[in-house]
Amino acid sequence: MSEPTQHQQESIDFIIDSIINKKDVIGFIAPGGCGKTFSLKHILSDSRLKDYEMTLTATTNKAASIMKSEGIKKAKTLHSAISTPIPTEMFKDLKMLFELKRLKKEAKITEKVKDFIDDIGVKEKNLFDYQNENVLLAENNISAFDDRVFSHYSTVDYKGGVVFVDESSMLPTKSQYDDKMKMKAIGLDAVKKVFDTVILVGDDAQLPPIKGKSSFNDIEKTVLTKNMRADKSLLRLLDCARNGDNLANFVPESGENVRIIPNVTGGYYDMESLIKKDVAHIVYRNNTRKGITKLIRGGLSHDPKVNEPIVYKGANIDEPGDS
Repeated sequence: MSEPTQHQQESIDFIIDSIINKKDVIGFIAPGGCGKTFSLKHILSDSRLKDYEMTLTATTNKAASIMKSEGIKKAKTLHSAISTPIPTEMFKDLKMLFELKRLKKEAKITEKVKDFIDDIGVKEKNLFDYQNENVLLAENNISAFDDRVFSHYSTVDYKGGVVFVDESSMLPTKSQYDDKMKMKAIGLDAVKKVFDTVILVGDDAQLPPIKGKSSFNDIEKTVLTKNMRADKSLLRLLDCARNGDNLANFVPESGENVRIIPNVTGGYYDMESLIKKDVAHIVYRNNTRKGITKLIRGGLSHDPKVNEPIVYKGANIDEPGDS
């Protein structure tokens, strides 16, 4: 493994000192391309931490998978590291039904299961066409955290040691509870009860939690700012947009095909002209994105034309290496 830059080493030392001094929460801010994963690998292999138990997590399955693909093999989701999802009575019944069927024993469908499968449009006679309860959920687009399936979280007891939480911009400071005080969403407060030191990793300019205050607020942080990737023009441009700089003054590296299109009327680009120019990526600032989303959610937008960009629920856009 190559040596870190001076700037990266300063962040590495700050994090290691914080662990040794048992600071409860710190932030490691690292926009894409600045060497976040590279620095984490150096921290994990540092001899000063050989006696510390360290847990590597991310707030999403995708981010945890990317960490694994980049060499952090023990990465897991934060939820799996500190909690157990508790199923509803209906889902317990459903799971038991499929288990009895597998054992070739009599399987009587309960009223709760009948109501559920009727609600999702599955006929009782077709229930066992599905291999198991998880296939039933997946093929009918039912999330494992649907209220009909998921009751609440039960967090584990105190473990001690250190936890790294990637993609922490989405982690609220406080856990969310229902009216019966059952935990429905994990927050920083729950994580702190399990570990001695929590290191929040990510980009504090990314989207905040859906509910509550971002855990990056009001904590001590170390920040990486220098982009180390080769495709510098696009990444510099994204950094400028992220920081709110005047993009009209942006000058790309020689030979790199990056353009600024100012004053987009109504938030939409002339897609026909962009297609002719073979444009591969379009980047909106958050204010433009919010404006488009508001129009769509409010039903105020016009009928989309052929090749016009739209935002829709369930979009699944994966970019290699983007966590």
